[in-house]
Amino acid sequence: MAACRKEVLSEKLTECFDMSKLRQMADIFRKLDKKQVGIGWFEENRYADGKPVAEVAYLNEVGHTTKFKKGNMPVEAVFVTPARPFMRATAIAAEEPVREVSAKLAKGVAMGKITPDQSLQMIGEKVLGELLNQIKNGGWEPNSDLTVNGLPPLWEGKGFNSPLTGVTGLMAQSAQAKVIKK
Repeated sequence: MAACRKEVLSEKLTECFDMSKLRQMADIFRKLDKKQVGIGWFEENRYADGKPVAEVAYLNEVGHTTKFKKGNMPVEAVFVTPARPFMRATAIAAEEPVREVSAKLAKGVAMGKITPDQSLQMIGEKVLGELLNQIKNGGWEPNSDLTVNGLPPLWEGKGFNSPLTGVTGLMAQSAQAKVIKK
């Protein structure tokens, strides 16, 4: 056991401070300061055509307008996708649960039961769960009839009304939580 310095806290009470534990905690905080948790879509997450899933997620978050012209169409069609701010909703909904689990995880790290990286990953998984919940159950504005049914033969609809879910389901399937360097 490390040498212990006793401090007089009152006339009747003394407490032993183990400085090695304090140094160990400082080391853990230094390691944590160099890392963060990324939640969402990363460079490797792409659709079959090469389009980044993160780009599609962002466009759904903020809404966008798409111009579409196929073959000999006499005019250009304009599709307006409303904003469905599922990432912002995730941040709000996850704030309190993350605060609660963070305190428990910090204690686990301090006691040596889990590593700092494991604690960050667990926090990320908590937020990821809420992100997936928002994608699936967010109560977003429904898809338009054109999105669902299409305009054959020019545009094939996706066949179902589920905002934030495409035919492949890739946006939800590829979302992930990663511990990354700052």
